Amino acid sequence: SDASVFFALLSGYWPGLEKKKRGLRLDCRDEQDKRENAEMVLRIMADLGLPYEITVEDIINPDPQQLMVFALY
Repeated sequence: SDASVFFALLSGYWPGLEKKKRGLRLDCRDEQDKRENAEMVLRIMADLGLPYEITVEDIINPDPQQLMVFALY
């Protein structure tokens, strides 16, 4: 799974995040790109004070139910 969708969701509500988009890997070619996107999303959530118990591994190797709950959060 690629966290770019979660970045798009967050930046839709916090337009100031749009400037961070240049650090996002839009064309994920490997696991490292996916990992970097997930790390960015988790850093942004922490910066915004959005606590949620999820890890990079949970995002890039998702359990469908857990990821659905995260998306709804």
